[in-house]
Amino acid sequence: LDTGLTGNLLGGGSTFVLASVSGQPIKIGVGLRKGGSFGNASLGGTYTVSLFYVDPAIGPADTLAIDVPATPYAGTLAVPFPGRAFSTELQTVTFNGVGGYVWSGTRNRGGIESPVSGSGTYAVAADGALTLSSGLAGNVLAGGSTFVMASPGGPRMSIGVGILR
Repeated sequence: LDTGLTGNLLGGGSTFVLASVSGQPIKIGVGLRKGGSFGNASLGGTYTVSLFYVDPAIGPADTLAIDVPATPYAGTLAVPFPGRAFSTELQTVTFNGVGGYVWSGTRNRGGIESPVSGSGTYAVAADGALTLSSGLAGNVLAGGSTFVMASPGGPRMSIGVGILR
């Protein structure tokens, strides 16, 4: 299967990372080998989470004024994804092993840094599938040292990775 992605596989083959390094569309991917027996206790302890997301609903579309006297053309164009639609977060997330979590961290939204925090619930299915009350879903690596998550649908596109501290 040729997806146009390039990346690396962790020694032992349990985890991989991929990215498109040229051309369009721009893509990234992260994967975990499935296997093992899981439950909510598979996630317990404190994790560092890196999350990237794009949400066009964060604010009104920006506009860009264009003036090309040689044509002549002047006008205003809508920019569908303003800079504030792109966000990253570095979080500390603590899972209690029974379906609840709390988190805090720093958000960079369009170049503006702010502290963030929250809490939620989670479920880990017997096959390692992870569901978070935030709407993200993913998988847990056997042993619980790593998890990946993404948005399964909707206008907000998200991808994140968590590693046990």
